[in-house]
Amino acid sequence: MSFLKNASIRTKILSVLIPLCVVGLGATSFVASRYKAADTSYSDFISTDTVAAVEMARANRNLAATGYAAYQTLAYPRGSEGMTAATAFYKESKTNLMVRLEHIRTLVPTRAADLDPLVTRVKAVLTLTDEAVALGENDQDEIAKAALVKVDQQVLPLAKDLAAFLERLSADVNTKSNAITDETNSTIFNALLVLAVVFSAGIVGALLVSAKGITKPIANLRERMASLARGETEAPIEGQDRRDELGAMAAAVAVFRDNALERIRLEREADANRSL
Repeated sequence: MSFLKNASIRTKILSVLIPLCVVGLGATSFVASRYKAADTSYSDFISTDTVAAVEMARANRNLAATGYAAYQTLAYPRGSEGMTAATAFYKESKTNLMVRLEHIRTLVPTRAADLDPLVTRVKAVLTLTDEAVALGENDQDEIAKAALVKVDQQVLPLAKDLAAFLERLSADVNTKSNAITDETNSTIFNALLVLAVVFSAGIVGALLVSAKGITKPIANLRERMASLARGETEAPIEGQDRRDELGAMAAAVAVFRDNALERIRLEREADANRSL
């Protein structure tokens, strides 16, 4: 209670406003930092998991293109423009296939245990397609066809397994996206809840401070001033011991009471002298 009696009105008001402002700024900073963390998480998995999923889809396409280019070498004679284009397309598809698989391993190293067996199978297929393309370039088409039959037996199940790997990556993207969304929603809810509790407590505190330290003492002083104006001088003026503005006002009212008491004393003395 000494704070309510001795602190100035401005100090009382600031004692409520400053903590509320600090909490508000703190909550805003916290929410901003969580949003920044969520943004970083989104950026990270978009630049890794999502890119890895796209790369796997393109790698699967390159696998199909590699087999297609190998078959093209059977359709053109050695040295023709068609053969040159087919072998160039084969080399490009093969290179892109391996580059993308290696890129996926770099992007999602946690998936290496699932990816490495697929890469081993891809290399085995490429060994067969290399053999078939070399034979096709030399117009040894029948022998090349025998090699491509082996390729056919491996490519389809391999493509399905690459697609399954892609589905798992996509599922991971959805899971991480949902987790970040849930975390963001939780952060917003918790921040709003804390702000609601703190500001509610601040409002209650402000009401208590204003009632106990400002409005009630002012009301008491106003009532005492009204009673003093009616000539009620017996009761003392409360609040003179306060060190705030209300204490100064009470001291000023006490001066009027003292003057009224002095006037009454003088009137009584005058009446007594006249009676003599």
